Amino acid sequence: NAGVGWLEIGITSDPEDEPIYKRHESWRNCLHDSLGATRPDMQDGRYFFRFKEIDLDVAQAYFPDKIEELSRGSTMSDWSGPGDDQWNGAWPTGRVTGSTDMPMRWISYNPESDVLNPRKRVSLAECWYRAPTRETTGAGGSSMDRTRMGMRVAIFTKFDLLLDLESPYRHNKFPFVPLWCYRNKRDGLPYGVVRNLRGPQDSLNKLMSKAEFLLAVNQVRMEVDAMDKESMDLDELRDEIAAPDGIAIFAKGALSGKKVEVREHGAVAIGHLQQADRYAMAIRSVSGVTMENRGAGPNSQSGKAIIAKQDQGAMVTAEIFDNMLFAHQLEGEITLSLIEQFYDEEKTFSITGDRYKLDYSTINQRDPSGQVMNDVTRHKATFVIGEAPWRQAQAEAAFESTMSLLAQLGPVAPQVVISILDLVFEWADVPNKQLILQRIRSVTNVPDPDKGETQEQMQQKQQQAQLAKAEFEAQLANFKATIREANARGEKLEADAMAKQMETLYVAAQAAQIVTAAPQIAPVADELVRSVGFSDQQGDGALNGPVPTVEASPVPDAQQADGALVGSQAGIESPEITGIDPGVPQ
Repeated sequence: NAGVGWLEIGITSDPEDEPIYKRHESWRNCLHDSLGATRPDMQDGRYFFRFKEIDLDVAQAYFPDKIEELSRGSTMSDWSGPGDDQWNGAWPTGRVTGSTDMPMRWISYNPESDVLNPRKRVSLAECWYRAPTRETTGAGGSSMDRTRMGMRVAIFTKFDLLLDLESPYRHNKFPFVPLWCYRNKRDGLPYGVVRNLRGPQDSLNKLMSKAEFLLAVNQVRMEVDAMDKESMDLDELRDEIAAPDGIAIFAKGALSGKKVEVREHGAVAIGHLQQADRYAMAIRSVSGVTMENRGAGPNSQSGKAIIAKQDQGAMVTAEIFDNMLFAHQLEGEITLSLIEQFYDEEKTFSITGDRYKLDYSTINQRDPSGQVMNDVTRHKATFVIGEAPWRQAQAEAAFESTMSLLAQLGPVAPQVVISILDLVFEWADVPNKQLILQRIRSVTNVPDPDKGETQEQMQQKQQQAQLAKAEFEAQLANFKATIREANARGEKLEADAMAKQMETLYVAAQAAQIVTAAPQIAPVADELVRSVGFSDQQGDGALNGPVPTVEASPVPDAQQADGALVGSQAGIESPEITGIDPGVPQ
């Protein structure tokens, strides 16, 4: 585990490919400035070497004026044997010690096939280095000199220099982006996760091997006279004791006399295995890949305990992910700079939005006069990485948590769940996801946000709107009818109450007229009303004293329009004074 990887970002001259290429470069082919480069972006480093072997004819096609130099630096088919002292063993792939002393890169697979291969190859070294330059710049109307580290590139063989010129890239950076794992605080050298695990892993391997050995062997302790050499000698006894189905024969009385003791090491082996488990747990803790991170935590732990363990594991690996995020940031900045410098032709490309919808955009468009309308090379932009969950595990966790929320929201607001169910399933990583989304939207009648509403959906939506309007109007009419019925019932009750009051008033007037006309019946009337439970509102007692004589005035004839009642109550409501015996003195 080298602890560092390299990503090359550059421009290709092939017109059939995209102008910008990105490719991985093995750390075995790279050599960076380990003394001067302390920053993670290597902006303070002086040099970067990349070693590469290519076919001789391909190299001569790239450097047509350096055919002789390339031929002199080529090897493989005309390689004469060990030595290669002119390169002095400085090739980073190293040398193999032994009788052949061939460079390691030549014996990767089969030494004989490499030596006998007639195809000539040449080893090239590509060096990107910073050289101080003196520049004069103007600021505020005055000029000043400054020293600036300019990027240059050189390509050479082990004998000759092929080229040395300024960097073709405007960003003035190394075209190689490092992907660090960990770096030593003392010298800045990279190292991987395995470095901290080598000690526990060695101890684990030793304990496991010892445990296996102890489980496979037995130890026999016995006295001298415990064996009968005529029945079995010492070598035969050793073989029989070691065999799972062996039969050991001792002298008569040796076993009963406890002259033989067979010792098995199962308990010691179990102790070794228990210690090995501790080292295995230490390896997981040091690497940050705990049982909880792998989803294999014990069921007895609570959810908060599992989350705490996962956070501890994330703390160990946080530096790795931060370095990777920083590498992506450098990658984006260099790529954006190359786009601003070299994308000068008209091009149409797709842009993926938040909902994975492809929007197409065209840059460097030209009007009929040939002038570029949206020249990308005339603009400056900033590359920023947003904090969004991009790992598959985070997307799955977000989907599961959202589905759990919908399960809780369903009994309370089922319409809300139905309306957003398709949006939640867009984050699901399940087979036939598009078919599932299509059927969900067909049942819920929700249009696809990327395609919009279809003609059938629009017609169905209009029909549903008309039906909803008709239902609303019917409910409104029913409600109005109910209100009118209630009002009519209330008016009828009020009319009946008014009629009852008028009837009572009329009967009271008739009674008053009778009492006035015949005051001697007032005590009898008081006794009658008192016997039926009538309570005098102005005092408890009969009328006292003489009843004033009221001169009777003629009463007009009762008319139906005047509220006169007819029928069963005609006697009471007659205009004459009724209910008095004419023979009684007035």
